[in-house]
Parts: sequence; C-alpha cells; structure tokens
Amino acid sequence: MPFIETALPDAEAWIRHFERAGLPVLARTSDALGELRNDMDNVAPRPISRCVITDPLMSLKVLIWAGKRLAQSMQANRASEPI
Repeated sequence: MPFIETALPDAEAWIRHFERAGLPVLARTSDALGELRNDMDNVAPRPISRCVITDPLMSLKVLIWAGKRLAQSMQANRASEPI
C-alpha cells in the first residue's frame, strides 16, 4: 500500500484510495484465516468470526463484501419479479 504523505481532501478521495490500494489486515488475522483455510470444508462460522472481529479493517472488508452481495441479491430478485 502506498504511503500517504498528506491528508486526502475528502471522504471520496479516501474511498478511491482504498479501492485502489485495498484495506490492510493484521498479520495475525491473515495467519489465522490461512490456518482455517487449510480445513475450509469443515470450518464453522464462529472461528472465522473470532478472527475477523478482532481486526477493525478486516471487519470493514467483510461488511463491504456483504453489502455488495446483498445489493447483487436484491438486484437479481427485482429482475426475476414479474412485471
């Protein structure tokens, strides 16, 4: 991720920056999720949530992902409704 030398002018600029650069996650979060990935067919949601909940930026990434999925689902539902 590029180092920010001066404050960005507004929220839109911050959003554009993190869309390009991606949000960082804590190394311990990445490591823990990597270990869970080794047994992904048997992993329950609770161990995943324990990893995510302690990392604010990973929590934000999950919320962004969930919001996009919800929007896609709602759009698909509207498309399938009779006119």
